[in-house]
Amino acid sequence: MQTNEESIATVSWRRRASVWLGIGINPASISVGGGLAARLALSELIWILPLGALLLTVLCAGQGYIGYRRRERLSQIASSTFGSKWGAGLLNLLMAIGMVGWGGFQGGVSGASAAQLFHLPGWAGALLMVGVLFVFSELGVNRWAALAWVTTGAAIALTIFALLAVDLTPTVDVTSPMVNSGSGPPMLSLFLPWIWVMGTTVSYATLFSLRNPDFTWDMASASDLFKANLFLFFPLLFGMSAGVLLYRATGNWNIADVLTQAQSASLGHIFLMVSVISPLISGWYSGALALSSLTSLTPRQGTILISSFSFILAATRFDQLFLPFLGVLGASLTPALITILVVHLLPSRPQAAEALTAWLVGATVAILFQLQGQSIHVFAGAMASIITLLILQVVSYFRLT
Repeated sequence: MQTNEESIATVSWRRRASVWLGIGINPASISVGGGLAARLALSELIWILPLGALLLTVLCAGQGYIGYRRRERLSQIASSTFGSKWGAGLLNLLMAIGMVGWGGFQGGVSGASAAQLFHLPGWAGALLMVGVLFVFSELGVNRWAALAWVTTGAAIALTIFALLAVDLTPTVDVTSPMVNSGSGPPMLSLFLPWIWVMGTTVSYATLFSLRNPDFTWDMASASDLFKANLFLFFPLLFGMSAGVLLYRATGNWNIADVLTQAQSASLGHIFLMVSVISPLISGWYSGALALSSLTSLTPRQGTILISSFSFILAATRFDQLFLPFLGVLGASLTPALITILVVHLLPSRPQAAEALTAWLVGATVAILFQLQGQSIHVFAGAMASIITLLILQVVSYFRLT
């Protein structure tokens, strides 16, 4: 009899690493860097950005390893962790909604570039980009993952072009932290900038961290998995750092809007349009898998549905609401990611109801903190999930004994 391992047609890191590259450097990571620079001084970001990128890479690798070891995609891991009924369904629904939001961002910035380049109405530019990218998605995961190497090259070219196209002389100077510290103790206030940057960086790729198993479950070895994850750290750090410099020079964190002000903007728009292929299509892929686990839709039908809603958001320039969108994602889904990781670290597997309770408690805490303007909402939610899960485990232990 064949084992599960033997029956899988495995792939090497070379076939998939472009997916991590595409998440690491693209218009969104540049925008995140600009958004961080709007609230923190450069002297602080120099030290904090690498820590945020490292933390995110570790979380991605950990979640990806769970998928590799169990030979399961996210939908299967969600079912075994939170229960196959509405627990996993809620996670998959939020994943699908998040993928629509990501599609709205990527389609919005690329659609704006297409509209500028071809002198089209904004909605027509968005329709052009979404339509073309849907055709690319039909190539299948391994084929468009190979194509994504080209898009990553375009993202690097976009970043370099943007840095060369604008005068990098700082016009915006953030000299002190603008992170809301609330009424917390002085020692906590000292570390708030660090906590906020790392939380924002994790929020940027919470969806990708969660869906990492969709790209690692069939990898040939653990070393292949970790090699692929290394392609996230340095590109992400490069993209966010470029966003910091661009914001300080232009006062704008949205790369599409920065390009409209630059000389020879047409070349930059071309780079931007190509650079969104990998992050957008990989998002549709995971979103379609999430939808297919929720409904009777096939992955192709799910992709059509998600891309249609992505177009609606893109046509209305959802990309300009990108940073608030990240805040919502971080608050609702980072506790789910942390819960999955902790569940698989514990010596005895918690019951699905316990894991689900831990996630929902953490998400509630994070959302409440966010509504109060607290910059530690992501970490507060993560800690609440961990503490809740451990308490429930202790209660279960004494109940059984």
